[in-house]
Amino acid sequence: MSFEEVDFTNINILTTPIVNSYKSQVTIKEKKEDEICIILYMIDWCVYCKAFSEEWKKLEEKLKEIPNTTTKTCNIEKDYTNPGIKEYQIIGSPTIIIIINDITHKYTGERTADSILQYIEEYKSA
Repeated sequence: MSFEEVDFTNINILTTPIVNSYKSQVTIKEKKEDEICIILYMIDWCVYCKAFSEEWKKLEEKLKEIPNTTTKTCNIEKDYTNPGIKEYQIIGSPTIIIIINDITHKYTGERTADSILQYIEEYKSA
């Protein structure tokens, strides 16, 4: 199928209004020096994102006990103008970006709260 043959009339991204959600945008400039930022890039209808949502809630609860830790959620469809999507090369979901000591990590480990916390602890102490 060539590009000209594709029917774009039913593609949501072309008909969705641009939403620029400030609270889901995290940049290094906003981040405090010793702060850890964990960003979840997700899509509402994604089966894997839905499966991960309970673990994400557990992670958010556990991170409340760790000082200087921030979590953000970016819905790729609703916030597709978010600069982090391009900057962090988000091409799938759920994608977890962890910023520790101004170093960006694309987390590829197990999708559990405990595994993510362990990853953070290892790099925080490095």
